[in-house]
Amino acid sequence: MKRFAVVILVVLALPLATFAKSECPGCRPYGNTGGTLIGTVDGLSLSSTLTDYKGRLGANLGIVTITTGALVSGSLLTGGTFSDVGSSYYLAYMNGTSFDGTFITPITWSPVPGEPGYYQFSGAFTGTWPDSRGFGIVNETYYGSFNSNGVFTSTSGGGLAMINPEPGTLGLFATGLAAMAGALRGKLRM
Repeated sequence: MKRFAVVILVVLALPLATFAKSECPGCRPYGNTGGTLIGTVDGLSLSSTLTDYKGRLGANLGIVTITTGALVSGSLLTGGTFSDVGSSYYLAYMNGTSFDGTFITPITWSPVPGEPGYYQFSGAFTGTWPDSRGFGIVNETYYGSFNSNGVFTSTSGGGLAMINPEPGTLGLFATGLAAMAGALRGKLRM
């Protein structure tokens, strides 16, 4: 029984281990460039061109749109945190495949040290493909300026998202396999 408990713990830990490595085998990269990023105290809004779809590179493979909730701490100029409430992460590939999700953590916004005019934002999100769920992280860096009303506008920059199958689904799958192996082992002993 003790050995079975150890096996179950290892099986349940495997999905989390995929996120511990920077180059996890299940992760799929998605890159974007250009477009328009608008930032106000009401939130960030990005519409950009998809240029990397699971390692396939191209000038226009689809679109990426990102919106955040309102600024909850800090400022646009010095850096802060945007709410995940009312946020979205949407990716549409040219063949019609799309990922539709929402942020599950607050989104961080900060100036890039030593690079005037450059700002980056990042956060974690979850969502759905047409046939499954996924979990991902995104990091975007854009160059822009503020107008007299304090609105940040940029048309130069890009980012990368890594999306992996949802850990809960992998855990259930692995647990099911372990249970079937245990049942089969019991039958073979008889």
